[in-house]
Amino acid sequence: MTVESGPTPWRGYDTVSADPDELDRGAEFDVVVVGAGLVGLATAREILRRQPETSIAILDGVAPAAGASGRGTGLVGPRIGPGIDVLERRFGSATALRSYRASERAVEITVALCRELDVEVAESAQYVIARTAAEERMLFAQMGAYRRLGVDVLACSRRGLADVTATPVLAGLAYRSAAMVDPARLTTALARRVASLGAGMYHGVPVSDIGLHGGRVRVQTGRGAVAARSVIVATNVPTIPSVARRVGGIAGLTVFGAATSGSAVAGPAERVGSAFIGADPLAPFHATRPDGSTTVGGGGARSSIPGSVVPFDITTWNWLERWARITGAIGKNAELGYRWSGPIAVTADGLPVVGPVEGMPGVWFMGGCGGHGLAMSAYNAGAIADAVSGPGGRLVDLPWMRSRAPGPRASRPVRAAVGGYIRVRTLAMRRAQSAAPVRTTNVQREAGDRK
Repeated sequence: MTVESGPTPWRGYDTVSADPDELDRGAEFDVVVVGAGLVGLATAREILRRQPETSIAILDGVAPAAGASGRGTGLVGPRIGPGIDVLERRFGSATALRSYRASERAVEITVALCRELDVEVAESAQYVIARTAAEERMLFAQMGAYRRLGVDVLACSRRGLADVTATPVLAGLAYRSAAMVDPARLTTALARRVASLGAGMYHGVPVSDIGLHGGRVRVQTGRGAVAARSVIVATNVPTIPSVARRVGGIAGLTVFGAATSGSAVAGPAERVGSAFIGADPLAPFHATRPDGSTTVGGGGARSSIPGSVVPFDITTWNWLERWARITGAIGKNAELGYRWSGPIAVTADGLPVVGPVEGMPGVWFMGGCGGHGLAMSAYNAGAIADAVSGPGGRLVDLPWMRSRAPGPRASRPVRAAVGGYIRVRTLAMRRAQSAAPVRTTNVQREAGDRK
């Protein structure tokens, strides 16, 4: 059973928008950005910081924060793509280390951006935890890779984690460089800043196609065509046909979240901003928000059609609530006042696609972040801005700075196959989580002694 996705706990503020009627048919710009989410807005900001005279139009079918940027988890942490051990095995030690350091830098950039825009950000540790034997093996392999690479990630025992969370776990990894932020507020604050720098903000202007014409890139919208020297498609999932068929296999998924409507931390009071994330990519997580309430999410996913209304799976929400109460992620009497769903985009190898679109000079694509978009958006924006604004148009040497993902375009048969795989994986994850230990108790320490 599905119902309409409900409200999120995020409080995005009113943004600045040019009247869509002001987008004249045949208008020409230096740069057109398709998508007014966090990554598109951040890219426009970075270009204008480098070249203030650049004329930029930002086109969005709805409004800033209407998609993934306004319906995410609020978690900002290092790591991108698959586990560090997988990156090491696939690309070698040097590239794996460079990728991880880039993700650490991404956290720093995002936190600095929040402060610049006066958006509240809670810095705290992020824990990746194992509640099952399979997850424990994943963490053991990752810890081995971190040690080989000389990365300072703390291995946590069951007893040590009992001091910081009521949720029973077998082991964990602690990442000190992490934070929590209201993604909708960050996105809309960034929209206001970009507008103040001179970018044109055109909402309610969906883009239907992109092509090349007369040495310029032609962007077809419902209000006519415009042209640009460069076009940056920042839609996470490719929805424009001419782009979608060139960037490889990027599939859309719907993920689910819920939050208490007030302070409801159970067991040892977890530090504001702390997050506890299952090692299995589909496993649940919980985190303490700045107002003391708790957000829970994960617990499964569904294949979705790009651009469609994101459904809310009541079965998943009910399972997530039971898991949260049984494990102590929320208190027995806590009320989950929010429940919502949001889109993410994934690739077969778990890495985003950030780079030029093959066969379309002047067109760039950014997407497939697999749930790491909040942390990585500002970092990837800087890389694209350097390439678009600088000579040569070259990107930094990182595995996700590429033109396409592996595999075919996410056609209907591919989406069906992905959906079937996700359903099987979700059921297996839930069975394993249900068989894991339930809530335990521990001596609570005074707030001043908590980690």
